[in-house]
Amino acid sequence: MPFKLRNFTDRTRALVLQRAIDLVNNQSVLILDHDQDHAQCHVQNNRGGIYHVEIRFKDEDVVFTHCDCPYRGVGICKHTAAGLLQLLMKEGFETTSFRTDEFHFNDADVNEENEEDVVLKELIKEINDDKYFDLFQFLSSQDREQLLGFIGHYLEESEDIRLVVMAYLWYKSERVATTKDFLS
Repeated sequence: MPFKLRNFTDRTRALVLQRAIDLVNNQSVLILDHDQDHAQCHVQNNRGGIYHVEIRFKDEDVVFTHCDCPYRGVGICKHTAAGLLQLLMKEGFETTSFRTDEFHFNDADVNEENEEDVVLKELIKEINDDKYFDLFQFLSSQDREQLLGFIGHYLEESEDIRLVVMAYLWYKSERVATTKDFLS
């Protein structure tokens, strides 16, 4: 659900917030572009790689965040938190301004609602409720090349699709006897 930029700490674990502060203090966050509707950042990880962070706004509220890192823990990841913090600092906020009550050491204190999950659940419900569209029939009517093209196109966009590909690679390496072809 939407939240004010300054309130991103409500969705951030204490350790993650501290790491986000460290990333900002170490100048590991680059704002690629920012306007009233969205922001994009690159955040350097501790191995020298770059994670892409996408933030969407509506009426000055943060309505969507996404980072292509593999974090699946409670709350937002350190890269998203660092991107949000860097945006706050553009408005004059100082990292020393955090209050101790903004550091959530108990996971139960973190607002876990993930905007991506909410949007995805709403979309899945809409697809399910649409009596004129059958997702499974649609997917089964696609040929192998179309499905692989779809997966290839979204591979860079979705960690979940990357996990499917990794599952296939595991399946392929573990398969002893030839069985039914995957995706056929």
